[in-house]
Amino acid sequence: MVNDWLKVGENMSLMSSDNRNAPNNNDNYSLLNSAIRLAPWDPTRFPSGSTLTSGVPVGGQPSASSIANYPNPLSMIQYDHPSNLYDRLVGDAYIELRPFKGLVYKADFGMDISYGRAREFKDQYTVAPYDMLANNFVTSSMSRGETWSIEQTLTYDKTLGKHKFTAMVGTSVSQSTSYSLGGSNTGIANPIPENWYISMGTGTTTVSDGVSRTELASFLGRINYSYNNRYLFTASMRADGSSVFPQQNLWGYFPSFSAGWKISEEEFFAPVRSVFETLKVRAGWGQIGNQNSIPGNTYMEKLQSGIQFVSYVLGNPQSLANGATMMSLPSKYLKWETTEQTDFGLDFGMMNNRLTGSVDYYDKYTKDMILYVVLPAHIGMLFQSPNNVGEVRNNGLELQATWKDKISKRVGYSFGGNLATVNNKFTKMGTSAPIYGEYFKGESLIESLQGIPLYSFYGYTSQGIFQTQAQVDDYIKKDANGNAILDATGKTQPIIPGVQVGDVKYEDVNGDGQITNLDKKIEGSSFPTFTYGFNASLDFGGFDISVFFQGVAGNKIYNANRMLLEGGEGAMVTNLGTEMLQSWTPTNHSNTIPRAYGRASNYWASDRFLEDGSYLRLKNAQIGYNLPKKLLAPAKIESCRVYISGSNLLTFTKYTGYDPEASFSGVDRGNYPQAVTILFGVKMDL
Repeated sequence: MVNDWLKVGENMSLMSSDNRNAPNNNDNYSLLNSAIRLAPWDPTRFPSGSTLTSGVPVGGQPSASSIANYPNPLSMIQYDHPSNLYDRLVGDAYIELRPFKGLVYKADFGMDISYGRAREFKDQYTVAPYDMLANNFVTSSMSRGETWSIEQTLTYDKTLGKHKFTAMVGTSVSQSTSYSLGGSNTGIANPIPENWYISMGTGTTTVSDGVSRTELASFLGRINYSYNNRYLFTASMRADGSSVFPQQNLWGYFPSFSAGWKISEEEFFAPVRSVFETLKVRAGWGQIGNQNSIPGNTYMEKLQSGIQFVSYVLGNPQSLANGATMMSLPSKYLKWETTEQTDFGLDFGMMNNRLTGSVDYYDKYTKDMILYVVLPAHIGMLFQSPNNVGEVRNNGLELQATWKDKISKRVGYSFGGNLATVNNKFTKMGTSAPIYGEYFKGESLIESLQGIPLYSFYGYTSQGIFQTQAQVDDYIKKDANGNAILDATGKTQPIIPGVQVGDVKYEDVNGDGQITNLDKKIEGSSFPTFTYGFNASLDFGGFDISVFFQGVAGNKIYNANRMLLEGGEGAMVTNLGTEMLQSWTPTNHSNTIPRAYGRASNYWASDRFLEDGSYLRLKNAQIGYNLPKKLLAPAKIESCRVYISGSNLLTFTKYTGYDPEASFSGVDRGNYPQAVTILFGVKMDL
């Protein structure tokens, strides 16, 4: 603060990181997928002196799988040398002026500058015909991003008796730009680390770059009014304009209103004030726009030229000639996605405000939702385009309560919890066909369809396993009276040709005597029915202890790893899980895991691989100690706290995968689990 009417300040932070990434969340090439597919008897490395049949020495190198055509996860790490450097500078400076009582002008100038450099070198190596790289490879890229913003507000406060007014108007402008440049080459003759550069390669150099720029401007205003600190009212309006939308849809307008009543301030509340110190009811309605998922030029026609995808065969003799074509359909009518929310709530404080909490009911409605849509193949577009395709509604309850008290001057404690329910539904679609996603082994696992939750699981319904030949013989095409429908040769028609005892039986949903995509149906959702959490803390004599648990319930996870571990890629092709010891055999009539050498239909996308994704996790626990001030005073240290904390320490779940939190859109493809983290720290104020 400079003086009573002028205040200036700044905040600045610098972050720098250097990390290497590992292959993850991929059906065929990820660390976990390869690790679980390899046979447990395979050595990590070839024994000393080993050679391939070709005579190539491989002693000490990562070994090849004896049963599966998958790379050794160790080779993914040992022969790959990625380096990802990232620096980011975030800061802002502000000036605040108070020219006279009640009026405040504030201007904030922000910046966010990032610089990244990624380089990766892959060795030439041979572990097996399916785990090799014939030539070494180097790729390098650099990127720079900048975001600049200016926010200005003018606020005026005025109190007239029991009436209090606050009015605010403001503007905000920001610009984000980015540029990236990258290239690659092969065949570095002397592949020592000092030569891991594109210019050292002897192959064909490839170079590409990219640029983007987006701009956002906003105008906003808000009025607050309160009477006698009992009746509260707020109204606001904002207009946002974004360069990612075409000219006719550049601007979006988003109003909001809220009102509150502090019942505990009323005179008639006095008889119960000894129990309820505070009681407030409130209601609100408002809109907010979204445009963050859209790149800056989707509404423009973009052409791709070159050989790939757009080449033509011309001339005599014939040869490939460069061409050009549109690769995605321009989104000329794209507009702001708007989320509209209505909220009714109650806040309370009891027993000298030792017990506080709130209850909220919310109804959130999103219209003109922006999603990337897969276009019909005959249109000829390679890439998806964003479009306003529908409306989604989420509603539910949010409950929160906290108890905080002191046993003595030196001992205090608190504990609290929260619970939120959500009912999600895709209420309206702007396309005639469902939106599919999350493909695994050629099948879509996710369907978004009007009237059901967004991103619902979509597949066949299993009806157990055929236990007898009589059940197989009865699984045939029948008429409405249950009589067999014979083919032209007088034979019965199996619903799934070739099934045998020990294979999976699927429901013929539409009753047409065959299993097709028409028999797939919604099998669950990745949206939890409710989320919850609770925490507790204790402080005594300079020590403090805190724990935080979080959990979800009612959601499903598609465990794609089980398909692999239960023989979904064929017998003797991949390692199997111990669950296969309980698979169906003539002497073990399992009704959950089919026979080991079963039909391919046993592994179709179905509810067989859907699992309960509910969990409760000890997300964080911490113990700290504040050093006595008299010990710090000679060193002129205001305060010093030492602590140890842990994250993801315990998880309680029925999910059989590695981590119920690590799935993407509810699909677990061998995703890397969250790490258990132990952190030691010291915090000092000088």
